Amino acid sequence: MQRSKWLLIAALCAPAADAPALTVRVDAAGGAPRLVVNGRPVRARMFC
Repeated sequence: MQRSKWLLIAALCAPAADAPALTVRVDAAGGAPRLVVNGRPVRARMFC
């Protein structure tokens, strides 16, 4: 059971082969930091 649980976690965390690449950066040009993904600004996120 323990081994199969780790194999399932590893399979879910493995990157997909056909996943498109993302370009992510933080732009602070307007005075406040802003997330930019593939050249487009996105809404702010809170990571806990």
